[in-house]
Amino acid sequence: MNATVTIAGNLHAAALETAYARMGRGAARFRGFESEEATSRLRQISETFSLSAIEQDLLLFAAAPELAPAIPDARALLGAAGCPPSNFPTVQSAYELFGGDVDWLEFRNALREDAALRHWRLLSLTDSGDAMPMRGLIADPRIVEFLLGGEMASERVCRVARWRAPADAREYSGDMARVLGGTIRALEWFSRAADGRRIFFALSGGSPAEMEEFAQSVMASVGMPLLSTNASVAPADRTLVLRESLLARAGLLVHDLPPAAQSESADEWYGWLTQASPVVFLAPNPNDAPATPIARPAALEQHAWVRVTLPASVTPKPQHKLGELAQRIVSIATWEDLVLPLDVKSRLEDLCRQAHLQQTVLVAGGFGRKLARGRGVTGLFCGPSGTGKTMAAEVIAQRLQRELYRVDFARIVSKYIGETEKNLRQIFTEAERARCVLFFDEADALFGKRTEVRDSHDRYANLEVSYLLQLFEEAENAVVLLASNRRQSIDDAFARRFRFVVDFPMPNAALRRELWRSSFSTEIPLDGSVRLDVLAERLQLSGASIRNIALAAAFRAVSENGDAPGPVLAAHIVYAARRELEKLSSPMPVTASDLTALLPAKRTAR
Repeated sequence: MNATVTIAGNLHAAALETAYARMGRGAARFRGFESEEATSRLRQISETFSLSAIEQDLLLFAAAPELAPAIPDARALLGAAGCPPSNFPTVQSAYELFGGDVDWLEFRNALREDAALRHWRLLSLTDSGDAMPMRGLIADPRIVEFLLGGEMASERVCRVARWRAPADAREYSGDMARVLGGTIRALEWFSRAADGRRIFFALSGGSPAEMEEFAQSVMASVGMPLLSTNASVAPADRTLVLRESLLARAGLLVHDLPPAAQSESADEWYGWLTQASPVVFLAPNPNDAPATPIARPAALEQHAWVRVTLPASVTPKPQHKLGELAQRIVSIATWEDLVLPLDVKSRLEDLCRQAHLQQTVLVAGGFGRKLARGRGVTGLFCGPSGTGKTMAAEVIAQRLQRELYRVDFARIVSKYIGETEKNLRQIFTEAERARCVLFFDEADALFGKRTEVRDSHDRYANLEVSYLLQLFEEAENAVVLLASNRRQSIDDAFARRFRFVVDFPMPNAALRRELWRSSFSTEIPLDGSVRLDVLAERLQLSGASIRNIALAAAFRAVSENGDAPGPVLAAHIVYAARRELEKLSSPMPVTASDLTALLPAKRTAR
């Protein structure tokens, strides 16, 4: 063991002192309630996540390969441990370097999954197939970025949460200003008497957007940002969101929380939030509020709890008549329900991200002054029927926490000259007022190749399409999506008007396998003897058809099981698939025996 870099299990030698100093350059971007200057980045992480001395050393050692180019002295760490900078430092090399008098079991416990380093995803270990001493230490990229002075949140966090800067907070007057003032006073009291506790503001009385603006204004009073997310995010993403709120010293807002103890996910969230940012806002699911506002759950008994009701008289919900012109779609699909190629999901993520950041870029960033038209987020979804275009619109609406309205062209296209344009104008006017997601489905009913003019009706149809393009370019508050089953029917001049053009292909075998796997419930599962590979290869269907078959097979299984939930067998799949293929005038290419046939055993080489 090298005594020059190891002192009683704490790395305080010259090489690391240089690293500490470099990593602690400058004050942190966000200050605490008392505006005290932040210490070094490493010390901030250590205090935030309650790291022991050995955990601090492990984190810094794991980050050494990333820090080495920026901090030459960090290379001494790797060299002393026998680790070239190109390789991951190992648990064994870390222990040999600075284990000191620390017991191996104590050292190993610092790397348990439930210990701070791995619980908060500050670092991870390489392949679990190796023995613990041989596993590599990998510092999380976001933590390395933070240690080097960066403030940018991880891409994964930005997909499931959004930032609200203090500078963009809204100003209030009247009753709303009084409610805001009382909430700020509660926050000021808490900042003086927190003593390790957290303060929870249970919001009610407003729409999700209104509650988010209010929470942003509260945090702006202490110069801190707000991080907003949704209770439906996956547990792994939840950890990263909580970690980011702690790193940035930001308030945290959680939307769509059901009443306490009403669901397992709500109980999980309340438990997790006891580890979150010191200031947390809870917003109920719009379907539950205000009839069933959030009650104080047992998990939060030891923390400060403040109810805040936004006065409806000064925060009126947007009044619109869109329901008379389009169909309201309740968005229940989540991001995990989308089974699409990675590049397609990436484009949809970009669309959501631009909708989230629209005001920041156009207003705060000044780009609005450069754009007279085309300021809104618009998307053209192309692909065969059943490939996920409508579900994608639902997921986007849920991610953006906006209402989704689907337009039926059959209801708005009129044979009378000028009536179609009038209907379209009314729809866009109401959509802008509602700030919703507007989804034009089966748009092929309105337009084709605009150059194909055969009679006077086609000439008027082109006028209607041109007018629709004009409305797309004038939209700013609404997110406007248009779906077409025939990409070849849309000329390039039309497609160029959209900010996003996303092609939804028929799923390949790998995606079909995932669609089959995800189409059944835990209560009515697919029997384990059914071969998903055969289903995916033989039944070359769209996602919608696969879900139709799964649903029909579930009904068949329940009816044969005495009207009780039970597993879906191969015979049920074949029965339902045959009915679905009859609708498509296609032959049935698989039998029940095909779906349960055993794979041939692999021959061993002689």
